[in-house]
Amino acid sequence: MTGGSGQERLRKVTHRGRSILLTDYSGFIKWNDWRALIEAEMRLMPREPLGSVRALAVFTGSRFSDEVFEAITKLALANRPYIKASALVGLSPLQRAIFLKGIERRSSRDFGVFDTVEEALDWLAEQE
Repeated sequence: MTGGSGQERLRKVTHRGRSILLTDYSGFIKWNDWRALIEAEMRLMPREPLGSVRALAVFTGSRFSDEVFEAITKLALANRPYIKASALVGLSPLQRAIFLKGIERRSSRDFGVFDTVEEALDWLAEQE
């Protein structure tokens, strides 16, 4: 999935009575694809109560450059106070080994990693 408005790619969904912030980076390849959505999430998060956000990021078919890695790391650090739980979907085995571990190490955050959006939503809804 490429294109789509920012509202479609960054939105709150309700799953099992829980509000979940869904960010859809699917199909993003070039830095310009990533930039606006990362910036939108950076602006949104400070409006949320501390420790309240259940966040889901979908990366299916995306490619990560060094620039993207740095921006996502900064996003993870900036969002940390607002996060209750975070889940990721669509990472390849290589992305899990390199990208995810680097982000976790540099941001001091843990992420649930799932194969499907439905699995991730179920897990996020259970987090207290």
